[in-house]
Amino acid sequence: MLDSDLWTESKNREIAMPMVSGRVLQVVLEYLYTGRCLFPPDDLNLGIELLVAADQLLLEPMKRKCEKTLSEKIDVEVAVPMYQTAYHYSASQLLACSSHYLLLNYKEIQDPGHEVLLQLLQNHSPDQR
Repeated sequence: MLDSDLWTESKNREIAMPMVSGRVLQVVLEYLYTGRCLFPPDDLNLGIELLVAADQLLLEPMKRKCEKTLSEKIDVEVAVPMYQTAYHYSASQLLACSSHYLLLNYKEIQDPGHEVLLQLLQNHSPDQR
C-alpha cells in the first residue's frame, strides 16, 4: 500500500485504521513480526477483536489461530455471540464449533424467539449447500 501509486496511503505515507484499537494493533504487529498471536485466553473480547482485525487485514493464518483459541472457550454464556461473530466474519472453524455446541446444549442457551436456532437450521439445510 505504501509503495504503489494505486493507493491513497502511498501519497500520505500513513494508513488510517480506525477499526483497530491500540491493544489489537500491538498484537497484530507482534504477529506480523513473530508469527505468534498471543492474547490472554480468558479475554474473549480481545480475541473477537483480533479475529475481526485479522479478517479485515486479510491475515488468514492469524484469523485461524484466533478461531482455534476462541473455539476452546465456547460455553453457554458465549455460544450465541461466538456463533454470530463466526457467521458474520466467515470464520469456518469457529462457526463449526459454536454450531455444534449450540445444537448439543440448546436447552441451556438463552435464545428468545428461537432466532439463533432458526438461523442455524437455515444455514445448515440441504438447500444452502
